[in-house]
Amino acid sequence: MKKLGLDHLQRLKERGRKAVILTASSYLEARYIDASRAVDALLVSDSIGRLRLGYSSDLSVTLEEMLHHVKSVTRSDPGIPVIADMPYLTYETSPMDAARNAGRLIKEGLADAVRCEGGARVINSIQEILRANVAVVGHLSRASLAVKWRAGISGPAPHHEKHFPYLMEQAQLLEKTGCAALVIEGFPASWGRELSINLKIPVIVDRGGFQADGVIFLTDELIGMDGGRMTGRPKNTQATLGALFLKAIRQAAVQARR
Repeated sequence: MKKLGLDHLQRLKERGRKAVILTASSYLEARYIDASRAVDALLVSDSIGRLRLGYSSDLSVTLEEMLHHVKSVTRSDPGIPVIADMPYLTYETSPMDAARNAGRLIKEGLADAVRCEGGARVINSIQEILRANVAVVGHLSRASLAVKWRAGISGPAPHHEKHFPYLMEQAQLLEKTGCAALVIEGFPASWGRELSINLKIPVIVDRGGFQADGVIFLTDELIGMDGGRMTGRPKNTQATLGALFLKAIRQAAVQARR
C-alpha cells in the first residue's frame, strides 16, 4: 500500500471526515497503531519527556532524544504520515537553527513534518523551516498564548471568549504562512469548531473534543498506561493495560516462587 502524505489530512477535511491522530514513540507501538487501519497520522510528541524519559517537564526533551524516538517510529514503515515535535529551544533561538534542526528530523528521522508551538513569536522560524522544504504543523495552546510559559509554570490562560479573536488571528497567521494543519490545545470545544469553519487547513484538537476537523489521542492515556504522569488534562481511556501489566507481573512472580 502506498504511504499517505500529510496532504491526507487536508483531503479528509474536504470530505468532511474526522482525522484521528495518535502519539507513538516506539517501533512496536507504531506497528500496532498502523495495523489498526483506523488512524490517519502518528505524532511523536514531546510528551516522551514525562512518559518515556521520566522528566518532570516536557521542556527537558532534547533534539537528540526526539530523533531517537522518531527513528524508532519511522522504522516501523507506517503507511500514514509521521509528525515530529520540535523540542523546546530547537526553533525559538533563530530561524537558521530552526531550519537546521527541523531538517534533521526529516533527513535523519524520516519524519514527514514537524510541529512547532507558538504564533507570531516564532513565525520567522516557521518561514525558514518551510523554505527548507519541510512541512510544518502549527500548534497553539493556552500556554503559548498566555503569560510566558517556562519550566512547566503557566500564567493566566486565555479561555474567556474575549480572547477568541486573538486565537483566530494567530491561527490565520499560521495558515497564511503555510502551515499544513493546525493543532489547538486547551481551548473550549466550540473554539475548535469555529476555527475549523473559518480556516481552510485542518484544525486538530488535542486534549479531547470532537468538534474540529480531527483529534489527537495520547496513546498512553488511551490504553491506561500513563502512570498518572499526565495530570491536569481531560482523559479518554479506552483500556486499562496498566492494570493488566501489573497483574501479569504478579502472576509470573507467583508462578516462579511456587
